[in-house]
Amino acid sequence: MDFISNYEESVERFKNACSDAILKSYPIGDHEINVAHFDRSGPCRLVIQAGLHGAEGYAGSAAIIDTIEQVVGKSDWSFSFIHGANPKGMAEGTRLNQNYVDLNRAFASDLEHSNPGYNTLVDILNPKHRFTGKDAINLIKTFVEYKKSGRVNELKEAIAMGQREHPGLLFYIGQRGIDEPEVINLKKIYKRIAEKGQPFIFLDIHTGFFLNEQLIGFVPQAPGTQKFDLIDKLFESSPLTSLEQPDEGFRAVGSSIDYVDSHYENALVMAPEFGTVGSKFSNGNKDHPLYGLDQTTMQLSALIRLVAGLQNRHYSTQESRLFTPSYKSVALAERRLFLPDSKKWQKFFEHRFRTLRDKIMNDEEVLSLNWLS
Repeated sequence: MDFISNYEESVERFKNACSDAILKSYPIGDHEINVAHFDRSGPCRLVIQAGLHGAEGYAGSAAIIDTIEQVVGKSDWSFSFIHGANPKGMAEGTRLNQNYVDLNRAFASDLEHSNPGYNTLVDILNPKHRFTGKDAINLIKTFVEYKKSGRVNELKEAIAMGQREHPGLLFYIGQRGIDEPEVINLKKIYKRIAEKGQPFIFLDIHTGFFLNEQLIGFVPQAPGTQKFDLIDKLFESSPLTSLEQPDEGFRAVGSSIDYVDSHYENALVMAPEFGTVGSKFSNGNKDHPLYGLDQTTMQLSALIRLVAGLQNRHYSTQESRLFTPSYKSVALAERRLFLPDSKKWQKFFEHRFRTLRDKIMNDEEVLSLNWLS
């Protein structure tokens, strides 16, 4: 599996791999979302989306190209690949689009949205200057305060829910009633896929935010529903570490998997997230005495890199000064949050993704289509 970290090269590689596909491009400013359809007569369609969170798309791109080169020609399944769902963010190495919107919170612009927890953190998460060592210390202190008072879930919810009150600041999800151009086009793409008539398995690939070499699956379905139980069973013998369920205290609002699940009954959806950060002393074992330390270092590392990356872009013209990381070092740290350059991590991603994909495509219950009833 080849991991290409340059946007133009990844697009070129994707298009070259799709010479036998129906290929369509959806312009977004100076960039484009590229979609390839391989239509077959088999029982299902596998849909893989990469890059909704911009820079996370490079791992997803590797997964897509690997599937085209290793699987498409040997299977009677149909395939649809959405490459660079947030092309501007992917090109610039950030999770956000050109309007600083987190697109994976932006599929429900019609909903009322309130996140008072964010307002208490807004100054900590959005310093009015280039990110400094002092800002990192303030973030650590805030995290420790929440942790000591047993309010870590409040902190997570304030982040996961996104916010509409502060345009351009961290975790902004766009204006109510106004869809971002990427979202408008992605909704068209999902509709076209559904209209092809086949049941489809929808994988939205993400990286970062969980322990290094840990795989977490996000699902919109509630436990006890037929689709959730199938996904749960799929991963009993797969490499998935755990499923994040909708009733576990907080969840992202307006994600793409929520949208696809709620609009298309013939879709089975999930968002695999491949962890990239944290010390992993516990090896992912929740019973290990150092598991809590792993979680803390992971969460802080990811949050600091996100805050630093956004302030880096907002205040990129400011000269470097003492205790202020350089623009280049901040950008590199943010990129490595989404695509580590470690060969060990890339082998982890390759093995876990291939195992997950092959498990889905060969599962008897998936092939039976009983989950459609």
